[in-house]
Amino acid sequence: MKKKVASQDQRIKKLEAAVYHDVYESDYDDSPVYESSKVVSTPVTAVSTPVRKGPSLSSNQIISILGVAGVSIGIISLFFYSITRGWIGDAAQVAIGVLVGLVLFFVAYMVREKKPAWSNIVFGGAYFLEYLSIGVGVSVYEVMPASIGVFFGFLILVSSIFLSVKFSSKIIAYFSLIGGFMIPIITDSFRSHIFVMVWYLLILIALTWLSISFNWDDLRAVMMFLIFIFVYSTFGNSEGVDRNVEYMFMFFYFILFNVSSLISCVLNSKEISVLDSVILGLLPAAFLPLLYEMLPPMSGRLFGLIVILFSFVYLLQALYLKSLNLSFPNARYALVSAGVIALNLGIYFMFEALDLDYFMIFFIVEWALFTYLSSVSKDLFYDVASFAFLGLVAIWYVFVLRFVDSAGHATFFMFVLALVPFLSFLFFRFNINYKASAATFIISGYFLIFSFFKYIWWFMQAPSLDQTREIILSVLWLIYTLVLFLQVQTSDGKMLVGFLLGVTLVKIAFIDLFSLPNPERIVGFIIFGILLLVGGYFLEHARKK
Repeated sequence: MKKKVASQDQRIKKLEAAVYHDVYESDYDDSPVYESSKVVSTPVTAVSTPVRKGPSLSSNQIISILGVAGVSIGIISLFFYSITRGWIGDAAQVAIGVLVGLVLFFVAYMVREKKPAWSNIVFGGAYFLEYLSIGVGVSVYEVMPASIGVFFGFLILVSSIFLSVKFSSKIIAYFSLIGGFMIPIITDSFRSHIFVMVWYLLILIALTWLSISFNWDDLRAVMMFLIFIFVYSTFGNSEGVDRNVEYMFMFFYFILFNVSSLISCVLNSKEISVLDSVILGLLPAAFLPLLYEMLPPMSGRLFGLIVILFSFVYLLQALYLKSLNLSFPNARYALVSAGVIALNLGIYFMFEALDLDYFMIFFIVEWALFTYLSSVSKDLFYDVASFAFLGLVAIWYVFVLRFVDSAGHATFFMFVLALVPFLSFLFFRFNINYKASAATFIISGYFLIFSFFKYIWWFMQAPSLDQTREIILSVLWLIYTLVLFLQVQTSDGKMLVGFLLGVTLVKIAFIDLFSLPNPERIVGFIIFGILLLVGGYFLEHARKK
């Protein structure tokens, strides 16, 4: 018995040693179990700062949205088919629409746990049908007073905002946006301007809070865009509107968007969105001229002074963001852009320049600003804005600007146009948008010489001197293109300069020389040939070097 007990005791000790060894290895060695525990522990830390984002639409969600659209089209068709057949009354048709919306709402709520994405879409469809039914009941069939329609619309709107928060659903939030925007229209209450202004202000506040809380910048931007378009198109030319009240609410909308964009940027610790930067940067260009129309008649100088003071609000905001040491340069750039745009508009109104020519100054300044910002920012918006304003400079040069008013006007704009090659040369030398700046410098210099040709008309107005002016233009073009051809190093640059040189040579050969009398033409062709030989010699010398 003693031997058996001793034997069992030894076996137990071996088992304990083996178990201890396994536990030790699994807890501390680089075993698969330990590796898996590390994999599990890492995401827990990553989830500590969640970023709430809106859902992206998948193929099944798109199909579901199309299904909701199909049901909506069917209900609409039923309304009109019932009218033609006389099957049911107007009130019954509205009731059917409300009932179908409630059924969709109930179905979406029942399948919420299993199909959350699909239920969000169905929730949105239910809200859309409810809004549609209210609109038909108030505006089409007139079976419901407008006040009752607004009341039920408000309840539906509150419900949709509540669910968008509860389910963190951007889809439901967008239906809230559409419904809130449409209520004054479908209930015929948009004629009451004060009501519409207050209503949209409340909706914008609610959706702004929603967009900041869930990082849905596009929701706020779309609502602001819709409100601006609606107010401008509806109230801009209406009679009997209290302009002071209208201005006050537009000012509230404007300030709310600006402040909310910055709050969203700071609270969510992220860069300002591209959509926000576009609206924030360009909103003064749209808002300030509209404001000038809305305000009681005042001198342009007074309004320009107000706008100049207002521009410093943007610039001070940019300085404040910089003082916080936040790594959000794009937000600062958007504020600086808005401030400079407002400053330019203020200067424009200060001088009461009603002539469209003076917009050229504004476009050149904005082109230079956005070109610089595009070099220090990763935001594509600044690249697009830079080329857009450069395009406007070109359009104004070709179709608007004329040197026909006075010698003083022409002299002033000669200096203005000289800014384009000067600034583009600086951008080129400091490697800011290198290729675009180099091309802008070459082309703008070529056209600046053409502007000089138009400018000297004020000093050589005799018809007998027309040919002399044409020759001066051709000689200046020829010298300019030959000098550039010697200096340009890249193949693209030589191709561009070569094209301009070709245009110059064609002008000399087929316009300038052929317009001369026979003796002068012969001498002109000889001089032209000598110039080409000399130019070819220097070009060949430069090529060998």
